[in-house]
Amino acid sequence: MDSLQRQCGAIGVSFDRHGVPKTAYASKEVIISAGTVGTPKLLMLSGVGPREHLEELNIPVVADLPVGENLQDHIAVYLSPFLMQVPRATFLDRDITPSSFVKWFTTGRGQLSSTGCEASGLISSEFAKARGEGSWPDIHLFLYSFTVFRTAAFYLGKAFSLKEDELTKYYQNNIGTDASHVIVSGRDPILGDTLNWAYDKPIIDPRYLSDPGDLDLKVLLEGVKKSLLLMENTTAFGELGVRFTDVKLPGCEHLEFRTDPYWECFIRRYSITLHHPVGTAAMGSVVDTDLRVIGTKNLRVMDSSIQPVIVTTNTQASAIMIGEKGSHMLIKYWKKIQLEEQKIYQKAVLKKSKWNKN
Repeated sequence: MDSLQRQCGAIGVSFDRHGVPKTAYASKEVIISAGTVGTPKLLMLSGVGPREHLEELNIPVVADLPVGENLQDHIAVYLSPFLMQVPRATFLDRDITPSSFVKWFTTGRGQLSSTGCEASGLISSEFAKARGEGSWPDIHLFLYSFTVFRTAAFYLGKAFSLKEDELTKYYQNNIGTDASHVIVSGRDPILGDTLNWAYDKPIIDPRYLSDPGDLDLKVLLEGVKKSLLLMENTTAFGELGVRFTDVKLPGCEHLEFRTDPYWECFIRRYSITLHHPVGTAAMGSVVDTDLRVIGTKNLRVMDSSIQPVIVTTNTQASAIMIGEKGSHMLIKYWKKIQLEEQKIYQKAVLKKSKWNKN
């Protein structure tokens, strides 16, 4: 952000392009859409953020706001693998062939037409029902069907910062076996803390599964149990001979298999982020209901950082909605300003005309 002037008005953006400092000036407003991580960083570098943190970094304070706080994300358990006796899953080594590519390219059908996620469902935990929120699901289930392939441990480890050696040990006996996998995600906010947002690379401590009372852990545990019931005790999956692996997850071998302590260990060791961070420039504390940054002028935020509470499902739809609604607000606001300016101009012209006649 370029200078937020003394009257706290945003006038443009300063940036580097190929190492060359440049400035882009705004004719009306500056809109930040840098995401849940990038937006608070830009705001803080511009002097909008927690006073104590900005003063530590010698950044002049323009607006003392809780920027960077309220970080929320979806954490999910990778409940896997459910082994299948009937070959219905996608097997990369078997099914992804030149002919399958031609089929997808010419007809849009076949294995390559699937994202891998075959189904998705929402259910309410007993904790949600106890809060009177039974109609607001707090568990999101994703069903994937693909065979455990040879490099699965490597790619899962890379994608989600898991230990490749543990994954290799866990999956090695099931490579090549048709399988399904359920991702169990909880809705309840996984609240985190943010540190040193204004540095080049923000340091983030999400503090997953550290909420008082372990409510998030308990919700995920319930989701795991319901997923096991769904996969192993329903007609549809029974016809495929689905059963959960009998291999213990490395690190949890000392616990009795399929007991609550085992699943709690499983959840803590095999949970992943769904990459759905929100909330670091929350509406009500950082931006108002028109997405304007509180205490400033000509500055708005339009991205998922403005969500005060994370939604149950994936955040793509809500992110699109924020952009669409924000654009509508912006157009409506400046059309109103334009009409007011036209009225003022017309009155001035009319007044001048009368004065000339006199």
